[in-house]
Amino acid sequence: MSEISSKTKTTTSIPTQVSEEDFNELIDPHLSMPKRGPKCQIGYHKLFNYILKVL
Repeated sequence: MSEISSKTKTTTSIPTQVSEEDFNELIDPHLSMPKRGPKCQIGYHKLFNYILKVL
């Protein structure tokens, strides 16, 4: 019985990458963007993915 249950266990991992479309649709509307100063040159979705990778 324990053999069967260990094979059927599935775990979901924490996402470490988000596509640009998903970022723009789901995360970007909730962020406050800077009104002054230089814009992010690498893109906010790439910066977000780097932060997820570190966490």
